[in-house]
Amino acid sequence: MKGIKIGLDVVKGLFILIGAILAILIASNWDSKYEEAGWKYVLTEVSDVSGPVSGLMTVTWILLIICIVAAVLFGIWAIVQNPKKNMRALIGMGLVVLVALVAYYGFANTNLPAGLSVDEADMPTPDMVKVVTSTISMFYILAIGAIGALLYLEVSKIFK
Repeated sequence: MKGIKIGLDVVKGLFILIGAILAILIASNWDSKYEEAGWKYVLTEVSDVSGPVSGLMTVTWILLIICIVAAVLFGIWAIVQNPKKNMRALIGMGLVVLVALVAYYGFANTNLPAGLSVDEADMPTPDMVKVVTSTISMFYILAIGAIGALLYLEVSKIFK
């Protein structure tokens, strides 16, 4: 176990070092002559800056994937070790998935708002619109459920 901790500390240190070097490269190559061009132009078109930014984005994606895999694996490991203790968590996750399915298949639509002026290149696809509307619907369903649960708990305390 100690060897794993040391190895993870080394990997963490390497990612911190790479991130710091890339951030220094971005800061040292940023020039005041780019201020009029705007930050989007500088980040995408100026190779002295866009190279390190691309590197930082790669590091960010790698760390995000590592974190997601670790969270899922540790969650599965905890459930496998003691399934009875974690049954309530499994039921809660199942309910969230059920709400997501209801929001996606029941409330999502692919209609864009009226009067929306968007360039053809930036036009969202119907699938993108459906995901966004289902996510908003899911938020509303969960928020109403949470408020309803709080109201029920408080009102039931009054009548006890």
